[in-house]
Amino acid sequence: MATTKRVNEQTEETENQKTKKVKLDDDVSTDTSQPNVYFLQEKDVGITEYISDHNSFFGILKQRYSDFLVNEVDLTGNAVQLTDISRPTFPETEKKQKLKDVDNLLSEEDIQKLDEFEMGSASVSSVMISLADCEDKALRTRVHRVIANLYPSLESETKQEDGKKCLVVSKKGGGPKRHASKSPWPTDRGHYCHFAMYKENRDTTDAINTIAHLLKMKNGSFTYAGTKDKRGKTTQAVSAFRVTADRLHCLNSCLRGITIGNFHYEKEPLKLGQLAGNRFSVILRNFSGEDSVVDVAMTSMRDNGFINYYGMQRFGTTTIPTHHVGRALLLSRWQEAAELILQPRQGERNEVAEARSLFWETRDARAALSKLPKRRCIEAMLLHGLAAGRHRNDYLGAINSIPRNSRLMYVHSYQSYIWNTITSRRLKQFGLKPIVGDLVMVGEKEASAVELEEDANAPPTKVRVKAVSETDVGNYDITDIVLPLPGHDIEFPHNEGELLSRVKPDIHYAFCATQNTGSIYALHAYAF
Repeated sequence: MATTKRVNEQTEETENQKTKKVKLDDDVSTDTSQPNVYFLQEKDVGITEYISDHNSFFGILKQRYSDFLVNEVDLTGNAVQLTDISRPTFPETEKKQKLKDVDNLLSEEDIQKLDEFEMGSASVSSVMISLADCEDKALRTRVHRVIANLYPSLESETKQEDGKKCLVVSKKGGGPKRHASKSPWPTDRGHYCHFAMYKENRDTTDAINTIAHLLKMKNGSFTYAGTKDKRGKTTQAVSAFRVTADRLHCLNSCLRGITIGNFHYEKEPLKLGQLAGNRFSVILRNFSGEDSVVDVAMTSMRDNGFINYYGMQRFGTTTIPTHHVGRALLLSRWQEAAELILQPRQGERNEVAEARSLFWETRDARAALSKLPKRRCIEAMLLHGLAAGRHRNDYLGAINSIPRNSRLMYVHSYQSYIWNTITSRRLKQFGLKPIVGDLVMVGEKEASAVELEEDANAPPTKVRVKAVSETDVGNYDITDIVLPLPGHDIEFPHNEGELLSRVKPDIHYAFCATQNTGSIYALHAYAF
């Protein structure tokens, strides 16, 4: 990952986006009048200092999920938008070419029928394929082989119907197993199908898990540049390894709260951090404040920018922030991490809340899992891991049942919390002027103007920085200062290093411990 983050960002104008009114969803209560519900605040995630000191105004953000619109911005600066959900039209695929090899005895209608049956969108137990000459055994054998090769999760057999032989295709016993590597793949086509994913009131992990489950594939076959909020309407890019656009397109008929489209093939997958940022359109409700105060605030944002903190969405939308789980993972406190994920949330009202409450009262993972029969959420996977474990206290094994990228997001959340905390302390102690020892980038001026996060399997990106000296401190201002993300192999500037040791004395231990044990939670953070 690029391991430095600009302390101050200038704002830029974004295009207006239209939104329509929808009813308020019931996942999490947003009634701030509830006396017993605590809502996460900026101070809880390390944000205490600001670039300006003008008066504030009040408004409720994301009271409805439709109040928060997010479009991912790719590395070329274009906002990701879902503009085409029609059936993709690509040149003749390998699949259809092989079907032609049997003299076109399988029609386009048969191909579509098999595609939909394999995807599970057809509500039948089998499909029948009629051939022009079913009495030709050699021909039937060729067709059986083609179907077996192109549809590994299906099996075909010859049956007698009304005195005539026909092919009947059904799902393989024991559940369909789909291995993309076994399917034929055109040599001139990129191995990754990229597409735009639009979702409403679904977090990215849940959406990807749902798509993978429907395709009978592993979650790891799908990658994306970054996670998006659950509580919102968001659009982002996703890539899938050796999945045809046709198969993905068929999912739109059964997905709920998710729509995919804009399919195209590429040679490389998306990786975490391959984005230039996100474009937001937000609605504030229950607004209160003088127009003059709002004008001053907006003018300050336009002219001075803002401190580039990690925002509230980084830490979840419930009363149990994600960075608490990340800290437990860093310290190898597996039971604490699992219990934080499954701890009941104030104001939450849905089947996940019922499952959390039941587990918290009984510690019966199987009973709690029964409340989530069709959910592919993190809570369901964790409960399944606890229920399937060799013993009820196998918390590490249960946590490992959660997809790797999801687990790393908890740790990245804690890393972000530390960055916010150190940044606030630095601003409080030293103000908005550069001081000797601060870090600034050298070389390409815009090389890392946005935050990048690496794929955990890839080497970290080394960003070239230098420490400000007494001779050149006057050449820089607050917008030039960067601060490294904490990691086991980072050396902080002298001033921030002292702040880190005072703020969180166990952080050095936690990061070093992950390095020494070879943990997947080890966080790299270079500065050169």
